Amino acid sequence: PTLDYINVKIDAVVKVKVGTSDELMAKAMQNFLDKTKDEIAGDLQDSLKGNMKEIIGTMTLRDINNNRAEFGNQVQEKATPDMERLGIAILS
Repeated sequence: PTLDYINVKIDAVVKVKVGTSDELMAKAMQNFLDKTKDEIAGDLQDSLKGNMKEIIGTMTLRDINNNRAEFGNQVQEKATPDMERLGIAILS
């Protein structure tokens, strides 16, 4: 639900890659080395969905619709530290 208690369904596309620094690559290997592509995708989706829900809960429906760029920027700001802990860099 949004800040004004309206349930919404939001589709999103995120492009990610394994980070290029030695530290990020080591974290990615530690987190994903023995997982399948589907398991990796599921882990990343779960983390990103959590970040999106956190942002949606602080915005009104009007703000989400009218300020899509701001919504995207906020999600990226919140998600970047979580993704970096997994060894992943957000491209867009």
